[in-house]
Amino acid sequence: MATTTAAAATPKVKSATKKAEHPTYEDMIKDAVLSLKERKGSSRPAIKKYILANFAVSSGPHFDSQISAAIKRGSAKDLFALPKGLSGTVKLKKVEKKVEKKTEKKTAKKVEKKTAKKTEKKAAAPKKTAAAAKKATKA
Repeated sequence: MATTTAAAATPKVKSATKKAEHPTYEDMIKDAVLSLKERKGSSRPAIKKYILANFAVSSGPHFDSQISAAIKRGSAKDLFALPKGLSGTVKLKKVEKKVEKKTEKKTAKKVEKKTAKKTEKKAAAPKKTAAAAKKATKA
């Protein structure tokens, strides 16, 4: 009986969770849409076919549900655009945050250039009048 209590007293070592041999489904869908390069968006069957061909994933009902859930999550996170609804084609949304920062910097530079030009023009104008006044006094 002592052996059974000793075995029960030792804590069981939990097996480490097995990491997937493929990236997340959202990343795989991004890769599929980018490589398929369709103007109106990539269809679900085309995305599934690409993922099965390029990643270590097995097909089946579990795979189909994972794809549809990843598309829903991606559309909620604004990663994917669904122009024809939830069951239609999938497109990637463009990131506009970087564009806004660039335009702000450009407008700030333009304002600085305009103010610099105005001060130069104001400084140049009195010199011309002084030179004209000297010519008038000599004549």
